[in-house]
Amino acid sequence: MRRKPTFWKWVERADVAGWLAILLAVVWILAVNFGIPPLPVESERVFPQLSLAILGWLLIYQYRALEEIRRYTAETSSETIIGNDAIYHAATRLVKNSPPRGRLWATSLWLYATLGEEAPMFGRYFHAILDRLRNDPETQYLRAIRATNPKGWERLRKRTEELLALPHSNAGVRFYHDNPLAMDCLIGEQEALIGFPDRATYPHLGVAILIRDPEAVESLRQWYLDFIWNGPVANTPIRTKEDLEEIEKTLMEKSTGLLPASHPSSAAPR
Repeated sequence: MRRKPTFWKWVERADVAGWLAILLAVVWILAVNFGIPPLPVESERVFPQLSLAILGWLLIYQYRALEEIRRYTAETSSETIIGNDAIYHAATRLVKNSPPRGRLWATSLWLYATLGEEAPMFGRYFHAILDRLRNDPETQYLRAIRATNPKGWERLRKRTEELLALPHSNAGVRFYHDNPLAMDCLIGEQEALIGFPDRATYPHLGVAILIRDPEAVESLRQWYLDFIWNGPVANTPIRTKEDLEEIEKTLMEKSTGLLPASHPSSAAPR
């Protein structure tokens, strides 16, 4: 599941500049020795070429040393974030720092007994998602949503309509009928957030774990793919407003007791 490095990803690496410097030094030395192309006499000294080669080697060494330091220090460890606003601030930063044509996989599960106001920072986070999809249509955004009552569904429907209104976006939304998962996640290319609600009656997150370790992020991405997006959990893909209306109708019927808790139409994932 690892994506191949893109051109811009290579440009960001300091060792690329180092290898280019060494290559230029080698070409320079060969050009001086063979006289192709003819060079001024003062440029035939070896010192400038060797200096350039040494500079390139130092850039490569510096990059690899910093990568090792980053690997064994806090940057690749996990970080605990407490507080709803701080969690959504971290989620917004994760979205904005995501590389071009990246993957952003998320859940939004409204399982609360009573409904309060949407978290203030959630709007800023979701607008960051919309901006990324507008400016980078190749970014993949998957969102697994769940609501247990019509009031909770109102929030999710509004946000889903905003996603559907985006032209040519690479976004996918699925409504889950029977998923009991009581946590939210946002998995990017380099970082992942796992958030837990502070109580069962209000749509706020109390604590979250920010994970930077590449292997852990990849494992979480595989978990999302196997157990959420492609898992044996009854769900309905949302592609049109008609899909939204059908889900809303089902929720209304459940809330009035016209349907059992396990809806027959959701017996198998679609």
